Amino acid sequence: MSDSTQPDNESSDQPSTESSYDWLVRAMGGIVDGPTQPMLARPSAAEPELLLPLGTNAATEAALRRAHDDRGPRARALTTAGRTIGRLGLLPRLTGERIDFPMTRVLLDLQQLIGDPTLQISIGAGPPRRNRKPVVMMIRGTGEIAGFAKVGWSRFTMELTRNEFSILQLVDGRLPRPILTPAPMRLIERPDQLIAVTSAMQSHDWARPKPLLPEQIDQMGRAVGHRTTVVSDLQWLTDPHFGERTDRLETSLESAVSLVPERFGETEVEVGLWHGDLNPWNLISNNVGVGVIDWEFAGLDRPIGQDRRHLRFEAIRRTTSISAEAAVGSFVEQELQGPSTAGELAIYLADVAIRESQLSGQGWSGAMSGYRAPLTAAIEGLLP
Repeated sequence: MSDSTQPDNESSDQPSTESSYDWLVRAMGGIVDGPTQPMLARPSAAEPELLLPLGTNAATEAALRRAHDDRGPRARALTTAGRTIGRLGLLPRLTGERIDFPMTRVLLDLQQLIGDPTLQISIGAGPPRRNRKPVVMMIRGTGEIAGFAKVGWSRFTMELTRNEFSILQLVDGRLPRPILTPAPMRLIERPDQLIAVTSAMQSHDWARPKPLLPEQIDQMGRAVGHRTTVVSDLQWLTDPHFGERTDRLETSLESAVSLVPERFGETEVEVGLWHGDLNPWNLISNNVGVGVIDWEFAGLDRPIGQDRRHLRFEAIRRTTSISAEAAVGSFVEQELQGPSTAGELAIYLADVAIRESQLSGQGWSGAMSGYRAPLTAAIEGLLP
């Protein structure tokens, strides 16, 4: 059994002394010759979390058109007000700092790919962590959104970027309506950088969230091929890709995961595609359907129903102020009362534990940070 009382030392990682701005320029491929772009850095020039283009008022307005389904009424109202202010060219007077963002390797690549040397960008940035990727919105001077790009700049983020682009290629045009995805446009590869370029998805500014129905989620899972197999044939589970940690918690987690195919190896399961996080922040509603974005942790050969299982887990741990141990314990108790068999639950928990292992040590401080010990204990509790 693991020592579940041992603290999960994710917070012990030393924070980077590099400013968010310096990290962003480095992650974007460094400075190359070319004109700078006027941008608004929010909340500050040194530590930007969002950079908005100021080259044209239309581009500024378009950059505020981020409208996934997780945005509540207040956020939508503020966005609408900001777009009006941006249209009038008044946004720099109200918030953030104006900067001249340099021509970077990534920006030059995108301008050449789109065929528009005047292409402007908006960048979602943030604190420099090894798991964070710049997300670039490509905007023409007219305000037309030409697409998006995710920039992998470290080994870990390049793996995530490659996986997402590969999945988008697989599902492109193959998912059942009303489910839509961005179209993969180009994967730009270098030894130390990977840029995944996709199409833009239209959205309604005031669309009410349209969560996918359980049957739609399962249809998506079967859309690109499904089969019945035994657990011992699931390669991602029998030969998992763990993270870089070497502490006691990691050793216990890896040991627990390895026992799942041993215990349930002859159990038959129907497997197919899974997205990994079908929550509102990864959904975009429009008058055609529901766009699903952010496929970086998606994969194949997962039990049909695992995406629904993940939504039930997220509903517990994100909507209640309880500890990681209590959240996992409550979820396991509820699942074993009917929704999941012990085998299905063990496979799901192993998958989430592998993800947490990969994120551990990457400067991760998101909602899943600190779950290695309770996930390990929960997996062990399902084994004889």
